[in-house]
Amino acid sequence: MIEKLNIKEDHEGFIYLFKSKTHKTGMTQPHRHAELEMNLVIRGSAEYILSNKSYKLTRGSIVWLFPDQEHLLCKTDKEFEVYVAVFKMKRFNNILLSKEKYNMLLESNPKGNFCRRLSIASTE
Repeated sequence: MIEKLNIKEDHEGFIYLFKSKTHKTGMTQPHRHAELEMNLVIRGSAEYILSNKSYKLTRGSIVWLFPDQEHLLCKTDKEFEVYVAVFKMKRFNNILLSKEKYNMLLESNPKGNFCRRLSIASTE
């Protein structure tokens, strides 16, 4: 299912804190969107289903979700909190930093695993 995100015309994306305690509705089916998404887990645990693979998320997990990747967040525990950052793809068209290193951010479905775990100290 393609989801249309409501990003203001003069904005390049948005960021918000998702808390499973206060979020009223859960995801019931996989979705994707035209934007690049990054999640950083700060508390609790959950699971992402991404391209028929399951990824366990815990504190310090960081995951990049690309426009052609359907994803489903599920099995969130009561303590689960994650920062969700969404970027319009045009934001990455003129990256001046080490272009080769960041080229995959321009892809809609790059090969590889883009779910990593950061050290706990770096998430505080």
